[in-house]
Amino acid sequence: MSNWRISIGDLIFAIALAGVFLTPAWISYLQYRARRRSSEMIHQERMAAMGKGIPLPELSNFAPILSPQPKHPNPQASLLTGIISLCASIGAMIVMFIVLPLENRAFWILPLPLALIGIGLMIYYVLFRRNAK
Repeated sequence: MSNWRISIGDLIFAIALAGVFLTPAWISYLQYRARRRSSEMIHQERMAAMGKGIPLPELSNFAPILSPQPKHPNPQASLLTGIISLCASIGAMIVMFIVLPLENRAFWILPLPLALIGIGLMIYYVLFRRNAK
């Protein structure tokens, strides 16, 4: 028998980690479903118009709905990601330092790479913004 014990904090961490990985897939699925629903509505309207003998509008009028234009990247996304990464890792380091038993206290430093990534993203934003002007 092992002496592994799962606490509420472990469960919350696992749920949050699953949310981080599953949220982008869920958002993509919802966008796909919305585009598909719009496409089906356009098809039904065109079929109804054909049944009534009404002239059909050109499909080019529906181009933004059927094939959305690519979005330009948000220049502030790196800043936001850096701030979130830095704050989450600092919070994790503080919690680990406080909660871990004395013999495992050396592991509080594990989230440091995430903090450094956050700092790097913020530096990238500052340099990118300076060069963009």
